[in-house]
Amino acid sequence: MCETKGTGLFSVSTLFFDKSQNKLWMGTLSNGLFCYNFSSADFSHILQAKLPKQPVLAIEENSDSTLLIGIDGQGIWELSKKGDEVLNVLKESADDANSLPGNGVYDIFNEPGKRF
Repeated sequence: MCETKGTGLFSVSTLFFDKSQNKLWMGTLSNGLFCYNFSSADFSHILQAKLPKQPVLAIEENSDSTLLIGIDGQGIWELSKKGDEVLNVLKESADDANSLPGNGVYDIFNEPGKRF
């Protein structure tokens, strides 16, 4: 459990530390995604109105400028590292046999140098 001024109490489900930007990304069980910037001491609720209020169970760096966020039941969301934009959402599609089956994402493995 974590509590901050303005956001109240929330349960952290996963963490990702971005060394290059000195930021700690925090996925929660029902409050979305948060980010703490150690350089500026800024704490922010990321894309609060856009991200589903379901468990964020995986956070992985995809490139120097993007993150992959695994949201249980909602697929994989690609976000800018600035935390201001949803770039892509990968979900199950009945029309595409190669799409993400079931939309349940519990972990993400990203091989360096490869795009998803």
